[in-house]
Amino acid sequence: MRASQAVDFDDLVALPVQLLEQHRDVLAALHARYRWLSVDEYQDVNLAQVRLLSLLAAGGANLCVIGDPDQAIYGFRGADYRYFQRFHDDYPNAMRYQLTQNYRSAQHILDAAMQVIGHNPDRTAMQIWSEFVDDVKLDVRAAATDKAEAEQVVHQIEQLVGGTSYFSLDSGRVDGAARGPMRSFADFAVLYRLGAQARLFVEALDRSGIPYQSVGPSLFYGRKAISTALALLWLQINPSSAVHLSILLTARRNDFSSAALQNLHHQLRTAETPLPQALRAAAAAGGFTTAQRRRLLECAQALESLHQTAANAAPAVAQLAASAYQLGAELRGVKVEPEDELLRELIARTIPYGARLLDFLAFAALQSEADGYDPRADRVTLMSLHAAKGLEFPVVFIAGCEEGLLPYLRVEEKDQNEDPVAEERRLFYVGLTRARERILLSHARRRFLFGRHMENPSSRFLDEIEEALKRVPPREPLRPQPRRSAGEQMTLF
Repeated sequence: MRASQAVDFDDLVALPVQLLEQHRDVLAALHARYRWLSVDEYQDVNLAQVRLLSLLAAGGANLCVIGDPDQAIYGFRGADYRYFQRFHDDYPNAMRYQLTQNYRSAQHILDAAMQVIGHNPDRTAMQIWSEFVDDVKLDVRAAATDKAEAEQVVHQIEQLVGGTSYFSLDSGRVDGAARGPMRSFADFAVLYRLGAQARLFVEALDRSGIPYQSVGPSLFYGRKAISTALALLWLQINPSSAVHLSILLTARRNDFSSAALQNLHHQLRTAETPLPQALRAAAAAGGFTTAQRRRLLECAQALESLHQTAANAAPAVAQLAASAYQLGAELRGVKVEPEDELLRELIARTIPYGARLLDFLAFAALQSEADGYDPRADRVTLMSLHAAKGLEFPVVFIAGCEEGLLPYLRVEEKDQNEDPVAEERRLFYVGLTRARERILLSHARRRFLFGRHMENPSSRFLDEIEEALKRVPPREPLRPQPRRSAGEQMTLF
């Protein structure tokens, strides 16, 4: 990273801590400027973040933190909910306000969530209540396979919206009599523990014709067309970035082995000329195959073309992004169509930044898994339980409620100080409390995941919910089609 003049996400916290500890004048300037500090989701902080906050608050600023230790679900990235529990020890004069009313979920959902989270041994007991009271129970459904589970979820969505096609009615999947309030597609979220579970739901929704949005990491910025364009833009800002140069070199096909890339980056580190000239010099110096030399020259030409666009005036980021997208397409060996949707979306995202290229690139680099979620879209939402944190939906499906999947236990987690099941239980709690009105839980007797078949029992979390709150409906066969009498039209044949 040093050679590329780059930092990772953790550095964005660790380096400021180092700066403030070593330069007390900078710390004093921040104390004078920032007198009010607010931290949300404090149960998810890690040691570096706690240290940064203590430095910022040391000047006597008014500090307010908000959090819920029952929703601490980021232990895998170093977060520790015990910092929340020790807050009063760190700040003895702090006043504590305990909020117990929930304004999202119906009471039966909260009751189930409380029963599950109550099994965590070190939890401080607290009862959450809601004004929304109804007698709708939590649906728990078993499916023979993971494919059947996906079809079952889609079938339930069709029923709840009253049918999505003539086929829904003709086949008996939906009887046409809507039960309960009329639903739109945006009312539904399908949550799962692992991103690998999403594929079957995508296929089932595609077959049904139900619109959906699948939220996952790098959903937009991870597309090859976009990542290639962004790599060209980043190299205008930081020509030393080996990561982005490697993206360009391998955009069409992987002509460069790890050894060839290492050799190239070593030559570029010692070069004293601009990057395009250094790439041409490397191609001329030898040590690369014919295809690799050709690729070096193509990348040099693309970088020079984009630099020329930037040098003509002070162009808007949208103009630079459009040029980078076109040049990236040429490097990938594809043609940009006049109505390219990815290009339109890229331009739309850059317009708010005016001419501030670095601000846009920083924003794109820091996108999280849930940033691809559009709450305005009338579509069923597919996302992981982690990505659903902070969101809410009228109807929530939690799929894959099986031992080995939810809770999902890795071998390396067995030696951790905290029981890994406790965090998985908090994750299930988060999933339950995303729902406003209805929760539907499903599990499969047989599942194919990561190249192997699994036959796991239903999740222990389901057993932790008392039977009075659950409804386990019998499997409903398709309704037989009513007999139609041969009418006058049939007699003509």
